Amino acid sequence: MNRILMPFFFLLAFLAGCSGTKSTECQDNAGCENQACIEGQCVDVDCLSSNECDLYEYCSDKDYTCTPGCSADSDCMAGESCDMETNTCEEYGCRDTQLDCSIGEYCNSGSGDCYDDPYGSCDLCSYAENYEDVFALYYGETLQNRHCVQWDATTYYWLALCNVNDGANACPRGFACIKDIYGDPSMRVDACIGDCDFYRQNGYL
Repeated sequence: MNRILMPFFFLLAFLAGCSGTKSTECQDNAGCENQACIEGQCVDVDCLSSNECDLYEYCSDKDYTCTPGCSADSDCMAGESCDMETNTCEEYGCRDTQLDCSIGEYCNSGSGDCYDDPYGSCDLCSYAENYEDVFALYYGETLQNRHCVQWDATTYYWLALCNVNDGANACPRGFACIKDIYGDPSMRVDACIGDCDFYRQNGYL
């Protein structure tokens, strides 16, 4: 190498080395690239978000390391929520009747517990009970909580009454609140309809 050029190349190498070790000043993480802003300098860290950590771990915003526990529900398994005070994953129980409970159950979102349909939807009833209910409807009387419905030529089932304004919790899991099942304004009744034959034959109820 030309002796005149050698000092020039040494100077370039020196400057390149200096620029590689120089820290970038910052005010927040947005001013860094794949680094965290700590004490006004961009530095390498283990993580920048919990997405970079394993399940049941979260990225601590204090030292940017993957820490056991959680900081959001997404750090936990399905069916669990994150207790923000203790940073631990806990089973949250039911929140929605149609999503979280078994066939024939309602959800008490306050306690997080599913409970059996108290009105015995799909329990067998009789022609006499159906006749009594239909007679009451025809004369404008109000049914209490459930209605005996003729399902086919020989089968009668109890169905819970409902209010469509209650949304997903209007009926037990597996049932939908159907308005005016007779299509007759003089016999107006809204009831929870489900596939009673299938549920009973397959042991759901």
